[in-house]
Amino acid sequence: MNTYNDLIESLSLDIKRNNKISFILGSATTMSPDGKGVPGVREINDILQQYMIDYDIYDSFIKDKKELSVVERYQKSFEYLLRVGDQEMIKEVLAIIMRKAQPTESDWYISKCISDLTKLICETNINIGIILTTNFDEVIEYSLYHAGREPIIKDLVIDQPIGGTQGYTDKEVIVHLHGIWNRDTMHTTNQLTALRPKIESSIKQVLSDSKLYVLGYAGWDDIFLQSLRSIVNDYNASYNIRWAFYESVPEKAQADNFALLGSVSDAIANGRFQGYCGVDCHKFFEDVLTLQKKK
Repeated sequence: MNTYNDLIESLSLDIKRNNKISFILGSATTMSPDGKGVPGVREINDILQQYMIDYDIYDSFIKDKKELSVVERYQKSFEYLLRVGDQEMIKEVLAIIMRKAQPTESDWYISKCISDLTKLICETNINIGIILTTNFDEVIEYSLYHAGREPIIKDLVIDQPIGGTQGYTDKEVIVHLHGIWNRDTMHTTNQLTALRPKIESSIKQVLSDSKLYVLGYAGWDDIFLQSLRSIVNDYNASYNIRWAFYESVPEKAQADNFALLGSVSDAIANGRFQGYCGVDCHKFFEDVLTLQKKK
């Protein structure tokens, strides 16, 4: 497992060499430490519980449930709402969740991570490929809009190619892999693991076309991990992945991510997958920008 400083040097070097860089940004990147950003999974679970209590369906949901992990509770809750309700109820819940991250209806709290990424994009010659995100919020594009950029937004709930992004060399492309909060979204195991070959093919193309940096992403079993496992098993594939882990102790980071690291063991063996521990995504882009200015 590599160090935080190694990751800073890696991205800084890629910028200097004009390598094309793509990102996948998970929930931690738009959550603010001061609590003003998008809620985390635990708080979302509390919101889901209260929502079900208000409709007098919580007792039916929780009946006979064994002890659930935080992630299992999240997925089972959404699964239940889809089973007894519909996507409109999911939108209602997401609207409640997203209001926590919106000072007004048309504004978003911009996390430090996203603010610093926006500065890095605007103040350096970083060669951005595609910004993939599993987030339902619009914080990334909102931050770029406020910086005078005009990103292209893609919402991939149905199986469709990312396509249509070639030629936009002056625009950032943001791809919401699980949907956007005010449209249909994906939360449950069945939804996240559904076969979506066109999207998988597009993600494999992103991986082969640019170096991918993964930040704030928990590695849930979804279309991105399916694509990653597929390209790792492709003998002729060309890709380079830089995966940031928050845990600062290498042994614990490895133990906590045993399944993920096992699924990419071939990529680790040939040096195409590099893991970095002790990475705080709310410091990372600021430190990269500082290093860029020094050089």
